[in-house]
Amino acid sequence: MHVNDRGIIICPFRAISCKITELQREDYKQHTTQARETHLALIRKRNDLDTSQNFMEEAEMRTDFSGKVQFVYFLCNARKIRKSILATDKISEVIKEVLREAKSQVQESEAECWRVDPLMLLIQDLTIFDYCIENDELLKIGRLA
Repeated sequence: MHVNDRGIIICPFRAISCKITELQREDYKQHTTQARETHLALIRKRNDLDTSQNFMEEAEMRTDFSGKVQFVYFLCNARKIRKSILATDKISEVIKEVLREAKSQVQESEAECWRVDPLMLLIQDLTIFDYCIENDELLKIGRLA
């Protein structure tokens, strides 16, 4: 809250579009009480805009890599398999392909995929891009422990 030398208070929500900018000291408390919902809506809107902007920037960044084909190595059934994949491929889809190619007895529902370095279990609903998996990186596919 900013008070100038004339006793006028400037609404702190003015920076995020509150229509009331200057108030007499005695009116300030009434304004903040009455405009509480409006101020909260302005805050939410501001946060949503920031979130939307971040989402759009992330979406643009993702499209830069979505069509990029890369090669990843998979250890499965003591075999090392090199596969070409897209950054947008889901881990679950890749697991299915590797199990089939390795002629593995492991069922998809029992399989898990591990990043070797750093050691990390990969969530199957996420994509190769979500984990920033690099070209020629090594992943391990096997049965749930």
